[in-house]
Amino acid sequence: VPEVPGYLYALFDYGLTLYNSLNYYFIQINNIYLKTERIRGYRVLFIVCYYKKQYYGGEKVDKIKLYYIDFPEQTMQYDVGTVLINNENTQVQHDEICRLLNAQSYDIADYSDDISILVDDTGFYKSGLPVWTVKTPDGITLDLVGKLLFVRNVETEYSIDFASITAEDIFNFRIGLEIELKGLRK
Repeated sequence: VPEVPGYLYALFDYGLTLYNSLNYYFIQINNIYLKTERIRGYRVLFIVCYYKKQYYGGEKVDKIKLYYIDFPEQTMQYDVGTVLINNENTQVQHDEICRLLNAQSYDIADYSDDISILVDDTGFYKSGLPVWTVKTPDGITLDLVGKLLFVRNVETEYSIDFASITAEDIFNFRIGLEIELKGLRK
């Protein structure tokens, strides 16, 4: 969380810092940040805790957070949440994603310039998986099958890497994601 120059409001003992701006507040307690922001007329509290490293300027993090949406056949209920995966190298990352998707490999669907959706690349051929229709912010309709994993895209010198989904992304998904469960594959 960056400092907001010129808007420093107060500095407290024990590493607590409060930053004040017109639209948001930051409170920093060591590696935990509390942020409130006005989004679509709501005052929203974000709690961010950085793990071992932060992602700045191409630095690789040990774990990344993904947002997932699923509708398992066994429970017949929506399963929505976040999960941390190891991000030591691309092979470990690939294996973790495949484990979560219960797949051997995955496809990447562009949700926006900043966010991708990862899905089982053979999901259309498997039975019992949920069938989704997702409308992107650009108005494109995606028909996807299986568990959906949302990740951030980070452009590097030679490729696009995955990064953690943010609390703000999750909030925006929950209030604005246009998704419809069409049914389950037979």
